[in-house]
Amino acid sequence: KVGTVFLLVAFFLIISALLSVEFFQGSLHFRCHTQDHIRADGSGRVCNRQASIHSAASAFGTSHATLEATLGLCPARARCIFHATAPYNGLISFDSVMQAFIPLLLTLTFDEYSEIMYMLASTHYPSAIIFFVLVVALGVRPHRSPLIP
Repeated sequence: KVGTVFLLVAFFLIISALLSVEFFQGSLHFRCHTQDHIRADGSGRVCNRQASIHSAASAFGTSHATLEATLGLCPARARCIFHATAPYNGLISFDSVMQAFIPLLLTLTFDEYSEIMYMLASTHYPSAIIFFVLVVALGVRPHRSPLIP
């Protein structure tokens, strides 16, 4: 019985890692920095390099400040700059299947998963939220999953 649960969790982690790499690869490498102060360590708020403030503001009919948190936009006078390392010195990343296991294991154990979810949601809203809810709902208790009789 324990072996079956282990195999089920391993299968779930592999499928989740493959999906997360497919959807979120490279997303956490972009951070907000001002023109005069670019941090060498790569710290800073994760941002969405593809979001456009003008198109988003007109689409939602709202202000820049409201959209900053929702769409991962940088504050005024800041730019979204690429960094070679992902957050936490490259530990939290979806760039490869092996690297995706760390944030997925943190999610399954409820250890700081909300911070990872919000970082990813700033680049892929709302798909990141949906992904994390599904990982938590289906992966936390595999022996009581609604998909398994």
